[in-house]
Amino acid sequence: GSAPPSGRGQGVMAEGAAEEPRDFADVAADIPDEDDFVYDDSMRDKDVIALSKLMADTNFLDRCTQSIGAPNMSALKSNHDALAKTDVGRVVEAVVTTMEAPYLRPEAILQKAEDDNSGGAPCWSLMNLLKYAAAEAQKNERSGSGDGSSS
Repeated sequence: GSAPPSGRGQGVMAEGAAEEPRDFADVAADIPDEDDFVYDDSMRDKDVIALSKLMADTNFLDRCTQSIGAPNMSALKSNHDALAKTDVGRVVEAVVTTMEAPYLRPEAILQKAEDDNSGGAPCWSLMNLLKYAAAEAQKNERSGSGDGSSS
């Protein structure tokens, strides 16, 4: 007795299911993309200020030297120096949006840095941000565009 009803039930389910499910692309298209945030002047300004605070915080920089080592710290500082003649906010924006990495925003790194329990994580983030930012600045210098320093 139970085989035919269950067979019919499965048939109905399968029939309905064939129309109902949406493929992943449809579902994904409906999900708001948080990585697609748009930078504005306020965000760029906050990142510039946060980066300045990070690079001026000797306790944080000492912690980073312990965490990432002196050679990485030296690279971090020279990469930061490479940004001196650039529009830092725009360079940071390019890195964060290209890498789809909002956690690399100086403002996010600063928040982590202020948490003593974050260990070396903000140091590694800052090191990577500045590595990518220096490369971005160099790319802009070669192409003669994109850093906004002429304005």
